[in-house]
Amino acid sequence: MRVSLLSSLIIYVTFQTIDAIPLYFSGELSLKTYLLEPQNGVWFFLATPIWQAFFLLLSPKLKSNSFALFCILVVSLISAYLASNYLMKLSSFFSIILYFPFFIIAYFINDENIASLRKNSYFTILIITALAIAALYYENDINRLVITMTNIDSPSSFFIIYILKFFISMALGSSIIYFALSTDKYAKVSNNALGVYLIHPIICFIFLQVFAYFHVEYSLLIIILLTLSTISIALLLAFSPTIHWFIEPKLNFNKLTQ
Repeated sequence: MRVSLLSSLIIYVTFQTIDAIPLYFSGELSLKTYLLEPQNGVWFFLATPIWQAFFLLLSPKLKSNSFALFCILVVSLISAYLASNYLMKLSSFFSIILYFPFFIIAYFINDENIASLRKNSYFTILIITALAIAALYYENDINRLVITMTNIDSPSSFFIIYILKFFISMALGSSIIYFALSTDKYAKVSNNALGVYLIHPIICFIFLQVFAYFHVEYSLLIIILLTLSTISIALLLAFSPTIHWFIEPKLNFNKLTQ
């Protein structure tokens, strides 16, 4: 656990500092922003060891009790709703609480559950996916319907809406897992997905600054080429042993203490 926490801190500090570069050039960088506003989702690397510790410390009896797990999920959804509406205004660090329900779901996703999901028919998954997409498309209409049915524009109405959004996210996430390719070739590339995620913001910043300097006008072709170039460069950099160490730090405390 100590290694996991230190590794996460290394990743966080490294990429929080790199992502502060655009803020510096835009005049938005301040000590408060650097310390309290994780950039481009780097909060995730602090959330991971926190919620890992939570599940490690959780009683085995609770982990095997479906009702207890359901109660934990409900509490996490209430906490996430409160974080979304009140705490995120204070600091984006509260994203750690905001996404707690998804960490709960992810904790119980394993090869057995994925195999069980993929036993469903294509038709069933397509129907679920279509309904989820339709719900997103008619989101405003659904929100108005929920508020009308509850007869009051209150926190309870918005909490119901938040729950619906959570289930839509779960449906779309399940669809992605269902259709995702699982081969050794794709697994090798996917192992560097984290690197692409972390590196791409600064590459985008550099590209955009260069385009602005040369007054390049954006077109669909430019956007496509920019996207492909960003992913390719980030992927190549992620394969670099030195850069890869900052993405997945390997620490050996036994050697350090010898």
